Amino acid sequence: NLLVQSFQTLQDPDRPPVTVPYQRLPQLTVSAYRSDLPLGMTFALGSEYVDFRIPTQGAPEAKRLTLYPQLSLPFQTDILTITPKIGLHSTRYDLTNQATGTPDKLTRNLPIFSVDSGVTFERDFEGQGKALTQTLEPRLYYLYVPDRDQNKIPVFDTGATDFNFAQIFAENRYSGGDRIGDANQLTTMVASRLLDPETGAEAMRAAIGQRFYFTGQKVTLPGETKRNDHASDLLGFFSGRVLPKATVDVAVEYNPQSRWMERFNVGGRYQPESGKVLNAGYRFTRDQFEKPGLSQFDISGQWPVFGGWH
Repeated sequence: NLLVQSFQTLQDPDRPPVTVPYQRLPQLTVSAYRSDLPLGMTFALGSEYVDFRIPTQGAPEAKRLTLYPQLSLPFQTDILTITPKIGLHSTRYDLTNQATGTPDKLTRNLPIFSVDSGVTFERDFEGQGKALTQTLEPRLYYLYVPDRDQNKIPVFDTGATDFNFAQIFAENRYSGGDRIGDANQLTTMVASRLLDPETGAEAMRAAIGQRFYFTGQKVTLPGETKRNDHASDLLGFFSGRVLPKATVDVAVEYNPQSRWMERFNVGGRYQPESGKVLNAGYRFTRDQFEKPGLSQFDISGQWPVFGGWH
């Protein structure tokens, strides 16, 4: 994949100057995957070359080269899945416009080890007036990334990611490549689904998950506060058909230390037939400074009026 990217910034003259993002001139990424290695091993490679430029006079610029080869050994039966994986994340920076006394070449090599495991149980279930299959799916994901001092690396394209069900199973808590978060942690999740045994269609899905930290956070972005908790917020969601023509989606993030809801989303959809649909949703996000937070409502729909108009 080849990308050339620049940005236009819109500046309010009455506000502080907007930080101009770095341009990618260019960015080249190459990925490779092979699953037929001896002993059932799988090889994957993620690589990137990017030239960061910025019009700001005197700001640091860089050429960043990243190679991330990985080996995994999936083991799978009808009920159990275990996938250990090990990789080496290697990054090199060639920097310009560095401050006096700081190096213009930096390297970072980080081994990354993880084990992803899951079990699937099934049972017959009577619901919604028909025979269904209910699953119970516990999942454990252990991740270890050693601490490396990364404070000398400037930040070109990196930020903290959102905390959600996808992120708690990710290898890095940051987007971009300027920080690789240290980790010694275990993610746990239990999910359950209701399935139609004839078609495989999913009627309902629910899950709850949490991450547990065995060591404190050491790697940070500039200005970021280190995490000292031993457990993350609790995440939960429910999605399913509650009536023959209606579905509901609910997602929550609960802080067990503060005993309050950090985020709460609920949405409903009523669709009696094609061309007729009503949607309603509510979202709440608590403010980081303990203010009441942000509440948002969404309402949308489509309905026939007359003569082909909706």
